[in-house]
Amino acid sequence: MTSKTGMFDGFDQLDVRMEKEREETHLEVILDLEKKVIQVYEKQAHVEQENLRIGLYGKIRDYVMRELKIKNISGLLINLYIESRDNAQKNNVAFIRGMYAGVLLEKACFQTDEPIVIDGHNKTFHYLFNHARKIRNLTLENISGDEILKYAGSNDGICENVCLRNITGNKIGYGLGAQAGKVKNISAIHIFGKKLFFGLGNSGTAENVIAVNIQGDDTLCLTGSNGRAKNIILYNAKGNNALDYSANKGNIENVIAGKITGNHILGKLCYEGGNAKNIISWDILGDGTFSDAADLRGNIVNLHLEKIQGEDTLFCAARTEGTITNLSIHSVPEMSARLRMDYAKKWTHCKRKSLTKNKYFKKIIELLPQLEYFTSDERIRLHDEIAECQEKVFSKIQK
Repeated sequence: MTSKTGMFDGFDQLDVRMEKEREETHLEVILDLEKKVIQVYEKQAHVEQENLRIGLYGKIRDYVMRELKIKNISGLLINLYIESRDNAQKNNVAFIRGMYAGVLLEKACFQTDEPIVIDGHNKTFHYLFNHARKIRNLTLENISGDEILKYAGSNDGICENVCLRNITGNKIGYGLGAQAGKVKNISAIHIFGKKLFFGLGNSGTAENVIAVNIQGDDTLCLTGSNGRAKNIILYNAKGNNALDYSANKGNIENVIAGKITGNHILGKLCYEGGNAKNIISWDILGDGTFSDAADLRGNIVNLHLEKIQGEDTLFCAARTEGTITNLSIHSVPEMSARLRMDYAKKWTHCKRKSLTKNKYFKKIIELLPQLEYFTSDERIRLHDEIAECQEKVFSKIQK
């Protein structure tokens, strides 16, 4: 006799098979429309001249929304579309495909509250979801390509909850939430390439950003510049210039940056009138950490440095009308900490016990690696839990 459980398992398998057959039929419609989009807009792509393609995504979006004959776009259909395309070349056609995929993603995201999970199965797809304006709940993993999600959520757009995992390529997440856009929760794990998340929240807003196991130069440069960033965490990273020029003419509330190897980490932070409230940086190996920070009328309220190794730490920080109100240092060799007090007479400088032994700080370090294994809803809760721990850690700095 067949058990009820076994019978329902059979129904579930049948549903999955029927859904895939239906979406394979829809895929033909999607591919036919793609050809039309390429014919109309290929010459406007200007893949090598970004300034000549302003507004192109909006044109493609309007065209697709008008011509698309499928009412519902599913995550499965987008997976099938990506699987069916060869986008390993970098040319105008590839760029249009990336934008076209972004429009499909937008439509899918706002038809469901369920997470859209895209698994690239180690495929190369340059420009994937480039300029996608409104993303609700996306997990993208196991894919490579340059300019993936570049300028997503920008230009009055939004990225609500996005997780990127196991991705290789340059300019991934470049300009996320820029130009009056908004980023709410971003988790990035095992990302490799140059200029990763460069300009995140530039002239826009970034609320909660966690990047773990990152490799490449210029990661998170210009974060919150001319804009606002709330909670930024960079942990276990290799590469020069991470978080360089962040909050340049902008604002960052809280930054935790640790276990990083590279030169000029957090250099020119809060440059040219930028502001930061709480910064904790520890276990940094490289020259020029926080060099020129808060220079040219910049302001950092609380800055804690711990286990910083390398020359020119804090070199020329707060030099020209800049302010670092509370500076605390633990396990920073005096030879590496070039505290140019003649440039920074407004500093108050104290030595504090290790913050990394704080139980809430330890909790954050325990939670970060778990991001890789959590579901979308669990990651959102984890962002909230980490934010609560941050508040308690930063309260120690403020005392």
